[in-house]
Amino acid sequence: MNDIKRHKLSYRVIRKLAMPIFKTMFNYQFPIVDQVKEPYIVLANHNLELDPALVALAFPQQMYFVASEHILRKGFGGWFLMHFLKPIIRMKGKVEVKTVAEILRTARAGHNVCIFAEGARSFNGRTCSILPSTGKMVKRSGSALITYRMEGGYFSQPRWSLSLRKGRIQGVVAGIYSSEELKAMSEDQVNALIVRDLHEDAYATQAKDPVPYKGKKLALGMESTLFLCPKCGQTDTMQSNDTSITCSCGTRFTYTEYGDLLSPEGEKRSITEWDLWQQEQLRLRYESAVAASSEEAFFSDEVTLFAIDENHEIQNTQKGTLTAYSDRIECCGRSFFYEEMLGLDIFSRNFIVMNYGKDAAHYEMKGDLMFCALKYLYLYKLVKGEPL
Repeated sequence: MNDIKRHKLSYRVIRKLAMPIFKTMFNYQFPIVDQVKEPYIVLANHNLELDPALVALAFPQQMYFVASEHILRKGFGGWFLMHFLKPIIRMKGKVEVKTVAEILRTARAGHNVCIFAEGARSFNGRTCSILPSTGKMVKRSGSALITYRMEGGYFSQPRWSLSLRKGRIQGVVAGIYSSEELKAMSEDQVNALIVRDLHEDAYATQAKDPVPYKGKKLALGMESTLFLCPKCGQTDTMQSNDTSITCSCGTRFTYTEYGDLLSPEGEKRSITEWDLWQQEQLRLRYESAVAASSEEAFFSDEVTLFAIDENHEIQNTQKGTLTAYSDRIECCGRSFFYEEMLGLDIFSRNFIVMNYGKDAAHYEMKGDLMFCALKYLYLYKLVKGEPL
């Protein structure tokens, strides 16, 4: 059996076995998309670690998924995925020409490809920014385009959480565009429809038809996203437990099955609102620090620093302090200047991944279970002038 036949057979078998499990586990409702008669690229939004499996259930025809290179370090699991499904590998933290070339090669060979257009899971429930080069890549592929939006995924597994919850996930085919239609559009027009079709505001969707998302330890891990107290304004003073998040100043919010944060005084907040507020506060602090040429640190945490080689193997490990300034981060006695960073991103809940210097050296920084990597990503984006 050649590779392509193996991939197609594996896709069919795994999809059939997974169908009843994931439909029940997440109360997942989805269409079956089988009416497209030409090769296509599926662009989907991203909220759960299991999103590839959920998207696959809606598409009977085999697809090649774009996935983080971290799967290559997953032992047998990584080997299994590469051997039977052969995902297209991308390095997080930068735009890889090799990955784009492999996507185009696969699409032009007549195969279907699935890409999570944000490149990352949302921390606050709203779709993350999508690279403006996405439309160009889709047009160059010569494939049709299907935009697939999942609603309810954020509350089923918030990126900050340590547990899954059962409520409802709805799959929606937002748009189907033939290759001929795409040829007649400009790159900007294609980008605009992608952004429109994939936009999801979890709290706005929840407000229209509230659904409880039930599970255990619903609030645990929230400080890996909410790093700034809305009352005292202090950083890294929040601490979560199974049901609530509390600041050392006494501020406390309980997390409900509907995703709301409720204070003892009856105040209600969403994680989206809280996160947008702390983004703005960090922006003001950064601008003030730059204007004053301040050398004061923004954040500091204990982490482990990993150096990863070109074969995706860990070559060096150090433990030490990670500290962020307005022009650099310092980690384990080394200085990494923002101007020399090729990219910085987050893997999973709270792994910082960074590509640095002329040689694009790859590093990862891991804190404890409640470590907030998000604040470092926000500061990096502020320095680089990128949208948060």
